[in-house]
Amino acid sequence: MSASPLDQVISARNAAKKNPHPDPVTAARQKQRAVPVCPLDISPEAIMGDVVALEGARNAMKTVRDCWNAIREAAIETEDVRKLAKDGTRLTERATMAVDAARGRLEDAEKALEQQIQQRVTVPVAPHLQSEIRAAVHGRDDITLLVRNEPAVASAILSAPAFLSGLDSKKQDSLRNIAIQSHAKEEMARLKQVRRAKNQVDRAGGMVLTKLDTKVAKWAQEEPGAVTRMRNMANA
Repeated sequence: MSASPLDQVISARNAAKKNPHPDPVTAARQKQRAVPVCPLDISPEAIMGDVVALEGARNAMKTVRDCWNAIREAAIETEDVRKLAKDGTRLTERATMAVDAARGRLEDAEKALEQQIQQRVTVPVAPHLQSEIRAAVHGRDDITLLVRNEPAVASAILSAPAFLSGLDSKKQDSLRNIAIQSHAKEEMARLKQVRRAKNQVDRAGGMVLTKLDTKVAKWAQEEPGAVTRMRNMANA
């Protein structure tokens, strides 16, 4: 009757305690299978902010960290490479799914916030009033102050080609940033939180692929230790 996975882990731990210096073959195999420590920034605490979508990002980071640590521990304690590969594949898939789900929610939040910002800086203004405002600000030196203090002025300037207000595209982009900071400051702060979290989640997902998935793929191709020992005996 084969031992349960828990019994195998306990047995491996006891063996390691009795023989802290394994034979060269075992030592080489352990070195080859070694998984690096999970990066410190793959952590729920690394996601900063109060946007609702960030909770999904925190859950994803926790899932990645937990799967990473489980794979790393199993690589040290599990002798059965086939089981190691099978369980490692399952855990990397779980981590990847968590990352993909979190990224989807973050992208939805990003689009929603971008729309809110656009609505803040382009408030509804009657078309004829927009034309009058653009004509009135044409060539004025205090246009920046007007954009900062008057949402209607900002809307008129940003809702039409730059030349209609006597501006070039670079100046219009600068005024857009001023309008955002003046009329959509809170939304912009939340958008930055979401974008930062999306980059962090993407990095965690990339680390799963480059550091874990490639390692597990090698385990799937590795020959079980018992087979290797049998061949060595046959060739002796």
